[in-house]
Amino acid sequence: MIQLVIILLLTVSMTAFSQTEMKGFRGFDWDTPRSSMWADLVPDSGLNPGFKAYNRPNDDLIFEGFQTLSIIYGFKKDLFTGVILSFHKDDYPALLKMITERYGEPSKKSETPFLNNYVWKLSFSEIAIINTPLNESEKNTTLNIGKLTRY
Repeated sequence: MIQLVIILLLTVSMTAFSQTEMKGFRGFDWDTPRSSMWADLVPDSGLNPGFKAYNRPNDDLIFEGFQTLSIIYGFKKDLFTGVILSFHKDDYPALLKMITERYGEPSKKSETPFLNNYVWKLSFSEIAIINTPLNESEKNTTLNIGKLTRY
């Protein structure tokens, strides 16, 4: 009987974990070659040195029920490494709540009057929410989702 309970608990735990783990975005795993993704990806303004940014002109701008302002797909050496989603600043509290409910408390948190930054490190991915509360010229909150880099 105890063995059955342990097996059941492990099964439930593994199922819950697999439902919340991210290994990519919109059906494409991290490290997918750009040539294997959508044909309508067009170059966008650059990311960090060594990375290339693309967007999709007719992309579905809804993410988890939220309307995004933009979605930028990032590549390094032509391999898919992550996305940057921009949301209206008013969505920040609900986004933070949704990510926290799904993935638990962030592994890193920085809250100042000028910048709020929350980071979740999962097994395969890293998620970051960045909000600049006092910056009136910046009307958005960003959600970065990408391949977890191990150093």
